[in-house]
Amino acid sequence: MGVLALIIGTSTFLFTRKHTNDTSKPDATTISALPHRSNTAMQPHRLASGLVPPTNRWFSGIAFPAAPQPVYPLPLSFLPSGQGFTFGLPTVKTTANTVFGSYNPALALSFGSDSYYISRYDAVSVTLTYTKAGKAVATVTVAEGSPFVSVVLLSDDPLILPAGFARQADNTYAATAGGTVYGMYTTAEIAGNTLRNAPGTSLVFYPVAQGSSVQAMAAYAKRPLTDVSVAYGATAAQSTTTLSYHTKTHASTLYAALPEQNITGARKLPGTYATIYGTLSLYVGNDIQFGVPISAASDTLAVDRLSAAQKQTLVDQLRGDTATTNLTKTDSYYGGKELYRAANLYQLALQLGQKDLAATLKAQLVTDLDQWLDPHGSRKRDNRYFYYDTTVKGLVAVTPSYGSEAFNDHHFHYGYFLYAAAVVAQHDTGFASRNRAMLNLIASDIGAPSASAYFPKQRVFDPYFGHSWASGNGDFADGNNQESSSEAINAWNGLALWAQASGQTKLQRSASWMLSRETAAAAAEWTDIATSKPPFTAGYAHSMVSMNWGGKRDYATFFSAANNAIVGIQLIPLNPSMVALGAQKDRIRQIIAAAIPGGDFNVQFGDYLLMYQSLLDKQTALRAATGLDVQYIDDADSRAYMLAWIMTR
Repeated sequence: MGVLALIIGTSTFLFTRKHTNDTSKPDATTISALPHRSNTAMQPHRLASGLVPPTNRWFSGIAFPAAPQPVYPLPLSFLPSGQGFTFGLPTVKTTANTVFGSYNPALALSFGSDSYYISRYDAVSVTLTYTKAGKAVATVTVAEGSPFVSVVLLSDDPLILPAGFARQADNTYAATAGGTVYGMYTTAEIAGNTLRNAPGTSLVFYPVAQGSSVQAMAAYAKRPLTDVSVAYGATAAQSTTTLSYHTKTHASTLYAALPEQNITGARKLPGTYATIYGTLSLYVGNDIQFGVPISAASDTLAVDRLSAAQKQTLVDQLRGDTATTNLTKTDSYYGGKELYRAANLYQLALQLGQKDLAATLKAQLVTDLDQWLDPHGSRKRDNRYFYYDTTVKGLVAVTPSYGSEAFNDHHFHYGYFLYAAAVVAQHDTGFASRNRAMLNLIASDIGAPSASAYFPKQRVFDPYFGHSWASGNGDFADGNNQESSSEAINAWNGLALWAQASGQTKLQRSASWMLSRETAAAAAEWTDIATSKPPFTAGYAHSMVSMNWGGKRDYATFFSAANNAIVGIQLIPLNPSMVALGAQKDRIRQIIAAAIPGGDFNVQFGDYLLMYQSLLDKQTALRAATGLDVQYIDDADSRAYMLAWIMTR
């Protein structure tokens, strides 16, 4: 088990208050009261009118940048242009610190068109429409998990096929590029390399999986893919996901499964793909289901189990931390972290019976949150307010942080706000009532359970991978990315807590599903990759990654090359939902040794590393935490919370 597999919460919600207004629809009056702005730099270059700009998607790079970027619908790489597209199966190449599965332009198809636009999308698939002189000539659909590139021709112009395709059997053709065999299925008449077209003709291209054949896969390429729908639910122990791959006439199709997906509802076939995310197995079916363990949201540590002496130690530290609590930051990241820190101190004060400290902390929290959540805040001050972006359809804090104005990292930021607000709301119905509409807008920006006129559905979440994407516009040759898997977990923990506190069952179901999926993905794809099968691990020098992209995986961060940062960014902020044990001690020892080879925790994220160390050696970690230099206690943390987290292991 990996870092985050160690720290997944098993605690349950503390809230019992029920509300009758169970709606996740954004409040139009509140949105109207906000300042409205349009970030023209985020205007998609290639998107059909009426579609919400697809920020934070695996395919954002073909919508926003002036020059389209490659995207990675695993197992493929794909790059469109105005004339057509190129695609290919990436080759895995490994260095000590990076595993590359870079864009591979193995085959190219030109429609003789002059432009394309995204005409339809969902969270898993996207359809492009190609035009010539304003007339649609073809559509192309690609999807995560699908080995197929599905083309439907809309004109009767002859089409020149990619070079090298030769007939294998009726309607089935093959070509070899870069050592990979590619298949094509079409019922169109082909003379030489020219396809005699008729509107409605389809072509489906695919790389042949190892252990399969052109003909075997062609049997499922007869009908092009149209879209993918997503459903989720829960059993007593598992959060379940169903991906439904739709084709014309509802014919069965093929699906390439990640190693950690335990597929049901589909039949496994011979055939695999070697990818940077491990070996993908081939399944046939339309409705494909898999499950992960349920992760329960929580905002409380089990301090009631501590001894009287331990509680007194916490009370003494709590007084000092309360005295130094100042909520002064004006951007959404550090402002949110300050609120999160104060909320955890407030909860500790309540649990430890310190009414005076709790009152002080609550007053600060309510005052600060009331400012942030005032839809008329822009009329009263220059910062600490949100505006509504009419172009991207989302909520943005007026003081940007880490590209938040371009919709980068919103879930990282807003999870802290939602957590703090939920903590206050469970103890203050007046606060919850007056701020409910604005908090629902923050929740809707990152994780709306359904689409509306104002927000997309679950903006940042990828149902195939089970994790979020952090870049708003995906303007990278390696696809979209996510760095802090733990702050993504924190986002859904905060969202679930707010949903529970405000009695919104639909939002709670959605948030709980994303929390469970993100937690499982964090272990499988960030912190426990030592268990991945080759070729991923061959030549890679580490047992974890810190940045996952569509086309590569890095032992690195955006902000620091230090080992403590690379590990620490997968721990921050160690919220109370991240508490369960499960890893072997040698695994913890290995990660801590990599993070701080010299054994000195006085480094960035030293507090979180000590909290993690406590799972290996609680008493040593507690002594070190007591003396840790205050500058190495993160903005979202406090010494009191750090000690309480360690003590309650």
